[in-house]
Amino acid sequence: MSTTEAEWKALAAYRERLFAEIRKALDRSSHHKSYEGALEVLMPGFFGGDEWTLELHCYVLGPWRHYEWHGPTLGQCVAEANADLDSWTEEDP
Repeated sequence: MSTTEAEWKALAAYRERLFAEIRKALDRSSHHKSYEGALEVLMPGFFGGDEWTLELHCYVLGPWRHYEWHGPTLGQCVAEANADLDSWTEEDP
């Protein structure tokens, strides 16, 4: 249930990358919400389960406005969030 320093660093790197992509999106369009890029980390509770959740609130990237990634570690959640960010920011051929 504990996290490693590497997982927290991965989350910080994801946040920096996310903010850079939000800046690019805002350069193309000024439509946004005040919650752009807000992240929530939900740690496993005392009773029941070992699932971590990473939540993102973002209007300008991706197909929806609110996203969740679940996994047994924070690192897995961050990896899944990075994969989605990759798909949202792919350049058109």
